Parts: sequence; structure tokens; C-alpha cells
Amino acid sequence: MARRELLFEGEIKIWLDETEVIAELDNRYKPDPFNKQNYYSKTKSVVSAVESLFRELVEEGVIPIGMSDWDD
Repeated sequence: MARRELLFEGEIKIWLDETEVIAELDNRYKPDPFNKQNYYSKTKSVVSAVESLFRELVEEGVIPIGMSDWDD
């Protein structure tokens, strides 16, 4: 049987600030007590803002990118 593991849970809010789009992670439901950083991205389009936000989350280790990042 395949083992499923939750890789990401959070709420992403997308804002329009004049001509730029802001995508931010609102993780108020499960705040990380060790990392109080706010994650956000500001670009010219919704797609690139969300993609950039997820890239930041991967780089910061919030979202694991491979099997070697998971605990057994």
C-alpha cells in the first residue's frame, strides 16, 4: 500500500497592489513556532507570483523536494 504524506498545508492569499500581484502564505492554522518568517512574492502576474512563492518555500525547506528530505 502506498504511503501518503502531507507535504504542504497552508492558505495562499493573492492580492493586487496597483500593477503588481502579491502572493503570500497565511499559515495561521498551523503556525510554525520555530520560524516566524512571512513568505511572500511580488511580481507582475498571478502565475509567476505563486510559482515564486513556492520556490521560496522549497528553498527555505518548508516544502521538501525529494525523498531524501523526508524522515523515515
